[in-house]
Amino acid sequence: MDTSVVGGCFDPEFAEWSNRLLPRFRRGEFTALLSAVTAGEVERAPETVRGIYDELVGIGSEVLLVSSEAMELLAA
Repeated sequence: MDTSVVGGCFDPEFAEWSNRLLPRFRRGEFTALLSAVTAGEVERAPETVRGIYDELVGIGSEVLLVSSEAMELLAA
């Protein structure tokens, strides 16, 4: 998942959907797939967003490695 899903928890336009996901991650129904790109973006996010991200990491989310091919695609 990207940073917009985490930040969406605090955005009136997306809060309904983002906040429905969080309990499912907490119950282990879903596993959040995060990346180093997401981690870097979250470092510059408000503290509330960093708190949700930290919680996701703490409950067993999977942090994926970012390949050079993925970074090239991002740059394109």
